[in-house]
Formats: sequence, structure tokens, C-alpha cells
Amino acid sequence: MKKRAALVCDASPLIFLAKIKELKLLREVLIGEDGQIVVLECVVAELKLDAFPATQRGRLEDFLSECEIIVFDESDSPSMTLSLQDRRTLNYCIKSQPDLLLTDDLKLRSIARANDLSVTGTLGVLLEAAINGRRSPKQIQNLIGDLIRIHGLRISPQLHETLRQKLDGMSDRP
Repeated sequence: MKKRAALVCDASPLIFLAKIKELKLLREVLIGEDGQIVVLECVVAELKLDAFPATQRGRLEDFLSECEIIVFDESDSPSMTLSLQDRRTLNYCIKSQPDLLLTDDLKLRSIARANDLSVTGTLGVLLEAAINGRRSPKQIQNLIGDLIRIHGLRISPQLHETLRQKLDGMSDRP
């Protein structure tokens, strides 16, 4: 019987969550303490840990030490428009059928969904933290603001407004 990974991670959500000190949310809101987190070796290489400030590098290294790092070099995915790392990630997910793929890459998300894979990204993790009461809607709004202003997360004004409205709606609940 094949082993089913609970969560397969791409690089950008790990980077953004490390920058805002929220990597722990992956276990808190997505897969639980006993869930399996898989990071492909090519994604670890893409992280370029030496380029990070020491505190962020330490957060990522600590997180990765709790993950299953898998060498997977097959890149015969349905789309050659993806980067090599994204093709490998997609192909791994198609073959292993994880519960969830964590990526912020729009092309990868679209192709993964077309292959019946469940997908979320950095903002989905943060929104889920507010929905589950792990963080307040205000905390999540502040974290999203930090990601945009300080850490270079690019999202459309429409998406930002949609998230703000959802989070504001949660703040109004009794």
C-alpha cells in the first residue's frame, strides 16, 4: 500500500510563513500534530537557506527537520509551462495523491486542481487560522498586511478586499 502524504509543500508558502513566524499553523490548522508533511528535495534546494537572515533560516531549518524530505526527480507533468521544481512537485502529487498541496504559484494551483488535487496557499492557511479560531481576524489582517508591505507578497486588490471583508465578517460574529 502506498504511503499517503497529508501535505506537500512548495517553497513560497514556507518562505512567507517563516517570515511572519507562523509555520506552526500548517500543523495547527491543516494536518494536526501527527500529520505528515512532505517537502521535495528540489523545493529545499529552491529555498536557498543560506540567503535568509539567521532567524528565518533557523525557523525554516527547524520546520524542515520535522518534515519528510523526498528526492523525486520525475518531471513528466502535464504542463511544460511550469518550472522544473513545480513540474516535479505536480508529478509527485499526481502519483502520491496527498490530502493537500500547499503552493502560491497560480499556474501550479490551476493545473493541480485540473488533476483533482486539493490546493491551498499562504493566504488560505491564514484564513483557515481565523476560521478555526487559532488567530483572531485582526491578527490575520495584520499578518496579511505585513506580508504585502514588508515581505513582498503580491495579491490583487480584489483578493485583498475579499479577504478583508471575510475577516471583517468574522470580527462581527458574537
